[in-house]
Amino acid sequence: MDSCRFNLSRKEGMSNFQSFAKTLENKIREELFAELKLSQDLEKSGEVTDETGYQHLGWLMGQNSNLKTSLKSPCNYERSPYSRYRKPPRPRPSHQFNEAQTQAFLLLKCYASNFAENFNMIELKRSYRQALLKVHPDKGGQAEDFWQVRNAFTLLKSLV
Repeated sequence: MDSCRFNLSRKEGMSNFQSFAKTLENKIREELFAELKLSQDLEKSGEVTDETGYQHLGWLMGQNSNLKTSLKSPCNYERSPYSRYRKPPRPRPSHQFNEAQTQAFLLLKCYASNFAENFNMIELKRSYRQALLKVHPDKGGQAEDFWQVRNAFTLLKSLV
């Protein structure tokens, strides 16, 4: 007898699911309309002054996607209360070059165009590597140019 109870045909099983889905949908509709009627009654009596009830109801039903949730996103962090007291970064002063250092700077500048006069060690190394890639003998450059770039780097490294 128990085995007969669970041996339903596909058609009967599908109709049971469809009837369950319809029942569930009707129950949800009844609750939402009851909630809507309650919010309308409260609004008429003056207890509710804004439209948040309608907005939340529309959001729950999927009709209002513009409603912002009250939860904070981890990406939207607040600024530090001390951020307004931070001083802006000071511009770095330009280096004072002698004649040899000026020539070394101009040599590196012709191979690395983004090399500025107020460079720091990171920018110096970056432009040095770019210059070496252009003048390295294995990459089609001349050995003499390669050694000039290396000597220019050692001269400018003393400034930083």
